[in-house]
Amino acid sequence: MGESETRVLPGLELRVGGGARPRLVGWAAKFNADSLDLGGFVEVIRPGAFTRTLATGTDVRAFVEHNAAMIIGRRANGSLLIHEDADGLHVEIMPADTQPGRDVIENVRVGNLDAMSFAFRVAPDGATWDLKASPPLRELRDVDLLEVSVVSLPAYPATEVAVRDLTAARADQAARYPRGR
Repeated sequence: MGESETRVLPGLELRVGGGARPRLVGWAAKFNADSLDLGGFVEVIRPGAFTRTLATGTDVRAFVEHNAAMIIGRRANGSLLIHEDADGLHVEIMPADTQPGRDVIENVRVGNLDAMSFAFRVAPDGATWDLKASPPLRELRDVDLLEVSVVSLPAYPATEVAVRDLTAARADQAARYPRGR
């Protein structure tokens, strides 16, 4: 299986009320929206990209800044609710009363943290490439969701693995169509 990749998306809110612990609500991924340049290509996540992973009951975890030492939610214990809706990968996190939980709530409250991210691996045949598009376009249709995170930088970072994937896709196309079809 390939290396994991991460993507970041702005838009996270803090919900407080009814005497319950605060909740963090947002979308870790949005469907049908082009990313920024990821190192020579753009990417779009299609509806259903997370369906298989979510149906398996995979124990997805929620972190702060992709740091496993700063866990703030977990699907297995119900402190992370996650599902696909019409907009994308919707998450609701109920952070425990731990130092990372208190810190993330306060940082979202004051606006220091306002974005979500997710880490994933592309499933076999889970992505398609349009190398004729300018810039090339990768469509994610089936991914293995690894984790979601509350993060500070609301941008799609260019990752080394993403650049390698584009190079591999170009080589594959050249091998299949040596005359440039």
